[in-house]
Amino acid sequence: MDYPVGGPGLYVVQFTSTIRPEWLDALRRSGVRPIQFVNTNGYIVSAPAGLAALRKQLPASAHFVMPLLPSLKVPKSLREASRLSDTTPLPLTVIFDREASPEHPPTLANARCE
Repeated sequence: MDYPVGGPGLYVVQFTSTIRPEWLDALRRSGVRPIQFVNTNGYIVSAPAGLAALRKQLPASAHFVMPLLPSLKVPKSLREASRLSDTTPLPLTVIFDREASPEHPPTLANARCE
């Protein structure tokens, strides 16, 4: 699975150990934008679509990369709760990537579930 060519994609990059600032700087220099830290030693990044090209751009300290799959975007508890008729509130974290589309800034009003 990968994103359509020509657009951006969200990927999970995992590093070999605790992330160092120079590793994030190396990502930025290669056109990859770190967005959010994730356990363990990982980052959600925005990059031009193309997993093979992205792997070539990563510093040696990055040992794993994969597209941010839809199943990872929504916590399991929320996916399971969506099948229930229960109206119990559930915690939800929303990460806005304001730089992805400056002409159409993200808001909860235009958020959608996939």
